[in-house]
Amino acid sequence: MTTGLSDVIKSFIAKYPEIELDIFNNSCSHNQNLLMNSEVDIAFVVNEKISNKYIHTRKLSTEQLVLVAHPEAPDTLPELLHHNIYNHFVINERDSTYRVAFESFIDSHNIEIKKTTELWSIHTIKTFLLDNIGFSVLPYRTVATELQNQQLKIISPVYSQLPSFYTFALTKKMGWDNPLIKLFLQEMNLFIKY
Repeated sequence: MTTGLSDVIKSFIAKYPEIELDIFNNSCSHNQNLLMNSEVDIAFVVNEKISNKYIHTRKLSTEQLVLVAHPEAPDTLPELLHHNIYNHFVINERDSTYRVAFESFIDSHNIEIKKTTELWSIHTIKTFLLDNIGFSVLPYRTVATELQNQQLKIISPVYSQLPSFYTFALTKKMGWDNPLIKLFLQEMNLFIKY
């Protein structure tokens, strides 16, 4: 979620220098827990949907998930999985929403992944892929530059399409009228492309 957020933060700080921002980079489920425990005012998550009657949900953007690998990798997931160097899933933490979705996808199609490496940074995941190690499933916007520069390529999943995800800004329903939260969300609207 932090990819692309820096422009919003930079603009917000310039407009409102007297306001302090504390930013925590956690998994989406942990962000929701922090919100529910009143430890944060806004939680940003990537998910298929949010079902919580105590949370006000604001959809910010659509997140297209893509399978990506080095340009030398095979073009389809079945072909890719027949190569030891590429049958290596490089992904983030276990409770990541798109990791969970992809693992459900591979289970439903009886796909065998030989090796998984867990990294907590999309930048580090991309470094593995750029070094021609394995494949990953990531939101398109996080790899758009590498795809445009032909440093990575999209791998066809073949079996079926990957699910659609959305970026949400979450606030507790009580406290939604907080003027600082409204200011930050207004600033987000200037930068987020729906």
